[in-house]
Amino acid sequence: MEIKVLNISDYEKVFDFYNAQIEALERKEFFYPYVNSDLKNLLDFGGIMLGAFDDGKLIGLSAIDYDQTYSGILKRLVNSYYFHVEDDIPVFEYSGVMTDKNYRKLGIASMLYQSLLKIAKKNICLCAVVQLENQASLTFFFKRDFRLVCVKKDFGIDFGYLIKFTDRKMQVLESSSQYINCLDYSAYDKLLKQGFVGIEFEDNKVKMCKIK
Repeated sequence: MEIKVLNISDYEKVFDFYNAQIEALERKEFFYPYVNSDLKNLLDFGGIMLGAFDDGKLIGLSAIDYDQTYSGILKRLVNSYYFHVEDDIPVFEYSGVMTDKNYRKLGIASMLYQSLLKIAKKNICLCAVVQLENQASLTFFFKRDFRLVCVKKDFGIDFGYLIKFTDRKMQVLESSSQYINCLDYSAYDKLLKQGFVGIEFEDNKVKMCKIK
């Protein structure tokens, strides 16, 4: 397998891959795809997109979006309950995570993630936007020390915003842990305002711990 940095010349290949894989999803509502203009902007040096290839066949994608306008929106969201990200630290979305249906559970998403971290901008905050019922995606990011710091309903969909700093780990107090239903907004509202963050997901419950 080979991992490559993609650019605008790969647009058609990426677009076709996205469409094919979205159609193959059992829960299509769990994936919010790029619109054409967003995808073209990202590939045209608006961020970093990596592709995993098996004998020349595109089998996985992952990206970091450096769009400045969206970065500002994410910064306000992740600081909406509790002040997590300092003024001089930009917040960029870790996005576009997708693996060919025939190549799942082979560690491809993890390899793409590790490769992205090596070439990402330094001293930034990454933000993953995940639906609160999507156990596979939440578990993927929680295992890599992303912390759930904001929840918001958009277009009738429940979204969680998970962050990770590239230069440090957000430490939590395990002794303060509380478990809440993944869609219990009143519990989120109370705990997130007190400096709790989500760190694990299991059986539709999120483990919340206070930041040290």
